[in-house]
Amino acid sequence: MGKLTQGSQGTSGDILRSLVPDQVVEHYSDLLERGAVPVDEYTAGREEEAVQELVDRGLAYRQTHAGEPELRAVEPVIALECALLHLQDDLAHQHQALLDGHHRLRDLQQNSLSDTGSHGGNRVLRVLAEDDEILDSAIGLGNTAVRDSMVTVNDATGVIMSSVRHPEVEAARRQVRSRIIFDASLVDRAEPVPIESTQPDGEARALARVPIELKLVDETAAMVPLVTSEHKSFLLVRSQPLARALRHYFELLWQWARPIPPGDSQIGPLSQAQRDVLLLMSYGHKDQGIARRTGMSTRTVRRHIATVMELLSADTRFAAGVEAERRGWI
Repeated sequence: MGKLTQGSQGTSGDILRSLVPDQVVEHYSDLLERGAVPVDEYTAGREEEAVQELVDRGLAYRQTHAGEPELRAVEPVIALECALLHLQDDLAHQHQALLDGHHRLRDLQQNSLSDTGSHGGNRVLRVLAEDDEILDSAIGLGNTAVRDSMVTVNDATGVIMSSVRHPEVEAARRQVRSRIIFDASLVDRAEPVPIESTQPDGEARALARVPIELKLVDETAAMVPLVTSEHKSFLLVRSQPLARALRHYFELLWQWARPIPPGDSQIGPLSQAQRDVLLLMSYGHKDQGIARRTGMSTRTVRRHIATVMELLSADTRFAAGVEAERRGWI
């Protein structure tokens, strides 16, 4: 009595698996097989806490038979009901703890907005001015990612590029999705950036022009440049609304960018002059108009157009523009 037969419902251990700790499942299954067992006999070789946990979880109960205290497992259907009730209570407590945590985070963020004292590390906005500080923050930020790490790069010698060359060990351990958008100029020059040396397990795309360097994690924090100059300062942002807006911007760039196949770090063999000509040509400008805008001669413009169309295997200028955009050359 009290045993489950093999079938669609499985064994007594199967119905409780993942709902209670494995050790509790084993104790319950053993007790269910044995029926009523004297308490002293059952506790021999077991910790008293393990036996008490069966009782506390409603999976077993004590009774007295012939003056002897016994321990008996409840029926499997009752055991499953008790396990689900306990799990429901645990989830309710965890949900409340999660709400409390979010309230504390909101209060901390609101308070830290006006914090300019010694606790500046907790501020929502923090200015990073020194290269070492920027690099350490970028690497640290990447390792705090839980689901997504996103980077845009347009400077081969900049701090952001340096940061993506550092393996994000903790992020990799959590199987975080890593995505990088490179400016096309970094990978179609004579010595292209070796993409495999940045984040080998990540996804890489290239965009004709990356307008700004960013580093984002999830929708919680981001790093953005404050100035565009020889020496950049960065702003470390720990604000969900701002991070969400930057995440939306990154996703737009990601859609526009061209995927770089694994092992392929060459987006296109175009020079900057050829790319300028191609871009203006795709906008519908005539040779003379392109020449005026670029300062080239009409003959040079036509030579660049011929080279580009040959590289793209395009018969018409319109087809060249379409193919160039598909490849991410413009």
